[in-house]
Amino acid sequence: MAIVGLNIILKSFTPFQSSIIPFQSSQIPLIWDSVPMLRNRLKYFCKFRVFTSFRHMRRSHENKYAIYLLTEALMHIIYKKDLCIDLKAAQLIVRDRMMLQNGREMPVLCNIREVRRVNKPARDYLALEGSQWITALAFLIDPPVTDVISSIYLGTHAQTIPTRSFTKKSEALAFLKKHGPL
Repeated sequence: MAIVGLNIILKSFTPFQSSIIPFQSSQIPLIWDSVPMLRNRLKYFCKFRVFTSFRHMRRSHENKYAIYLLTEALMHIIYKKDLCIDLKAAQLIVRDRMMLQNGREMPVLCNIREVRRVNKPARDYLALEGSQWITALAFLIDPPVTDVISSIYLGTHAQTIPTRSFTKKSEALAFLKKHGPL
């Protein structure tokens, strides 16, 4: 898989048009050392694992901060236990979500019950850049801590997409269903 990924990544750096760049494995160190941006892209590409079940068309991904579950029509993000989200964490969370969505707009269900704190730069980033490709957003909360976090988020940022907080998953899904097919 890494070889196929390398062929795709290398294609964008070549001056000529080619669908696949043939190379020997002995050429990898030469290419690897000569292009730092390529090295960073390949490192991330190899770390980013997407698990796909073709039977139900579900894809999932996990990073240090969250677990992502993607179906045909819904992105479900479950934040990990005792999280304090800063700007760096918010950027990684959004980047991984967008990587899974692959440019498709859809409703998002965020389970923030285990989050303990989100600083202001992270909230701002999640509200602006983090709302791309989202048609509706539902937070699953567990009062009092995540209720306060979601209230601050909803109260301080003008929402361009329908956004609400819920304690029950069934209510959150019903809200998301009103704003698009699930």
